[in-house]
Amino acid sequence: MAGVLYIVPTPIGNLEDITLRALRVLKEADLIAAEDTRHTLNLLNHYGIKTPLTSYHEHNERTKAQSLVERLLGGENIALVSDAGTPAISDPGYRLVVDAIHVGIRVIPLPGAAALTAALSAGGLPTDRFAFEGFLPAKKQERRARLQELRQDARTLVIYEIIINLHHFGEQIESLLGDGKGHGLELSYSRETELLDTGGGLLKAKSFLQDGSFIVINTDALIDLNLADVIAFHKSKNATATLVLRPDDNAEQYGSMDIDDRGRICRFLRSKAPMEPLGPVRKLMFSGVQLLEPAVFDYMSASTTTRKFSTTRETYPKMLVAGEALYGFCFEGFWQDLGTIERIRQAEERLASGHATLHYL
Repeated sequence: MAGVLYIVPTPIGNLEDITLRALRVLKEADLIAAEDTRHTLNLLNHYGIKTPLTSYHEHNERTKAQSLVERLLGGENIALVSDAGTPAISDPGYRLVVDAIHVGIRVIPLPGAAALTAALSAGGLPTDRFAFEGFLPAKKQERRARLQELRQDARTLVIYEIIINLHHFGEQIESLLGDGKGHGLELSYSRETELLDTGGGLLKAKSFLQDGSFIVINTDALIDLNLADVIAFHKSKNATATLVLRPDDNAEQYGSMDIDDRGRICRFLRSKAPMEPLGPVRKLMFSGVQLLEPAVFDYMSASTTTRKFSTTRETYPKMLVAGEALYGFCFEGFWQDLGTIERIRQAEERLASGHATLHYL
């Protein structure tokens, strides 16, 4: 007897946004096909689920679908999940569902989290008729042509986009579809017409970053870092800011930080924390990766939105002196600056020779 393919929605951002039925199916399934096994493993560990995982993503979808169908025909029950939300909705899954239906395998979709319906329910626009466009084309001209087509559609439109693209994508939407004022709405996005460094850039994007923790990567480098470890550390310390730090022989030359046995930063460049360090300190260098809470904006003057300024030189020293929970996550894996052609060549040589391995990229 053939098995069943379950389509299982997973949380979009809050681990509690999952149904009891979904948890039961994940626990009872013979196998979970996941877009990113490392990401899904965090969810499974949170709920104590031990079901085996296998990867199923856009790069192996065609070949992997066939082997999964064979396992379903062999009697195994498989739960299909994506990184967040409902699988096969602008996520991998379509090919597997089609192949399973084609050979008569039962496909059972579970209701649950979906960014599409969450956005519609709180968007303040008519929901009796709407169109879902998913992600628009990546190339500028193709995206513009699609938006031109959508101008004629009277229905509410839902479009997916990653937040990092909103500062230029928002301008395209406004120029072609309007700014929403005719509907009592105002389109908000970040405009950065000049280089403002990390601090100025963050303030420009402040409206997008006030709902919870966010990660900032302000470096052109290759880094073999598991962000899940950084997030877990940040939460365990109840930190306002966690900076990923690494040992470097040139730390003093480029500017170093000291952390104590707790991971608390007790010296940042020339600034010192008001509390005494616990145990011996380590002298480390900033990698450019940081996990922040919205409270960091309290240490940025509103007047600085019009000028370039650095969080490392202005914001973090203020936080340290004020006694904020500023922590350093010590990272000793592969890191390579890519600021010049020569450094890019060095990184390629190190990876090609096997002297360095990227486990998480």
